[in-house]
Amino acid sequence: MRERHGAATHVLGLILALSLLLVITGCASWFRGEEDQVCPVVPEGTWGVFGAKVPAADSPGRLVRLKLTQNGQAELLTDFLNDGPPVVETGTWDYRFTRKVRVTLTGRQDRAYEKPVVMTFAVDDRGLTAVTFDDDVWGDEGLRLVRNPSVSRPVWRLLQIRYPDNTTIVPDDPSRYALVLSADGTVTVLADCNRGMGAYLMAGNALVMRKFAYTRMICPEQSLHDQYTAALKEASSCLLRDGRLTIYFQADRGAMVFEPAGIGD
Repeated sequence: MRERHGAATHVLGLILALSLLLVITGCASWFRGEEDQVCPVVPEGTWGVFGAKVPAADSPGRLVRLKLTQNGQAELLTDFLNDGPPVVETGTWDYRFTRKVRVTLTGRQDRAYEKPVVMTFAVDDRGLTAVTFDDDVWGDEGLRLVRNPSVSRPVWRLLQIRYPDNTTIVPDDPSRYALVLSADGTVTVLADCNRGMGAYLMAGNALVMRKFAYTRMICPEQSLHDQYTAALKEASSCLLRDGRLTIYFQADRGAMVFEPAGIGD
């Protein structure tokens, strides 16, 4: 009786181990003949927000942001960095046995597509690389999207501004120069004696800030208000490392360094 119980326990253990392996590997293609099938188990963290800045024929470039929700919805936003509104395409996505994500776009804000647009991405630890895509849209170089950094903290406070000529300015009181990047795309700014709001778009490490509006108090002569707000307006990319946020400006030649504000700040 004990031998039967032991054998049953062993079999159950093998089943659990195989199930765990399936979850960890995210349906690796060790199921023959099913390499291009939809995988029922999606690895944790496959979904999220990814993006990049890529070339464009008739504009300074374009920010491309792909949002994959946990419930299988997809949104591809393309902003041409001009006065026009971004193009937002929507659809669905699924995960394949070959460790690829297939995105099916079925329309945009104003219309549904007669034929869905399908793109396939290879998945790695840092992001997504397009393996099937329209060359006419994305060019011969293809499309590489990296995961957006998690910057939606309550408050970032300014530590320094570095300029392309290696000049560095440091605020006397960092708490007077703060930044909040909200998940809804709103940016809130404290610039010494003034407060402001605007909009931002992050696509991978690419970043643009615009549509700022500030209060109009006259700050002290030694204030960094003008330098700080001008640098924010020229933001071009960002990097989150070791708990600090660096926002690059002037085509990535200058940099603002922030740290999370303390509870009492």
